Amino acid sequence: MLYFSANNNELESFPVQPKMYKFFASHNLLKKFPVQPYMEVFIAEDNEIEKFPEQPKMEIFVGNNNNIRKFPTQPKMIEFFGYNNDLKSFP
Repeated sequence: MLYFSANNNELESFPVQPKMYKFFASHNLLKKFPVQPYMEVFIAEDNEIEKFPEQPKMEIFVGNNNNIRKFPTQPKMIEFFGYNNDLKSFP
């Protein structure tokens, strides 16, 4: 799978997809998100994500209205949208 779009569902988890480069899943119940080796775009607003790992190829992050406390350095990130979270630090 290269592209995943599933807004407005009740997803609680998501598996690693080795070739996926775009992820869209706003308005779900995601609590965590695994490392996706080729993901470039992540859009998942209005979830319950608390931890977000380093994504080696992610360039765009849109994760407004989650519960993210820590956000590690993302080596290729160009755009970050993360308002209404619980960020305590941002390296």
